[in-house]
Amino acid sequence: MAITIDNLRVDYCNGGESFTVVDIYSWHVEKGEQVAISGPSGSGKSTLLHIIAGLLPPNSGSVRVCGYELTRLVKRREINFVLNPLDIFFQNFNLLQAIQQLKTY
Repeated sequence: MAITIDNLRVDYCNGGESFTVVDIYSWHVEKGEQVAISGPSGSGKSTLLHIIAGLLPPNSGSVRVCGYELTRLVKRREINFVLNPLDIFFQNFNLLQAIQQLKTY
């Protein structure tokens, strides 16, 4: 498996109110498989991609990329090593700076 997600949950608080943005029981992407994520604005697409890219930690759950558990990797250098074989395309180009910073470690 290239990507394995189990019991992933991301919650945000806004004005004292908590709401769930991402809640995935189980999701797997095979090596070589191409995946497109679509949905309405605010449905958690970008949040999910941020988690898979190692830019955002989840509140709970497991995210494994190429066999490595991302939530256990603490050094950016380790995350960069794991994510090197992945190609992730974001709709917002302002994320490129954050990804380039990851690649420099």
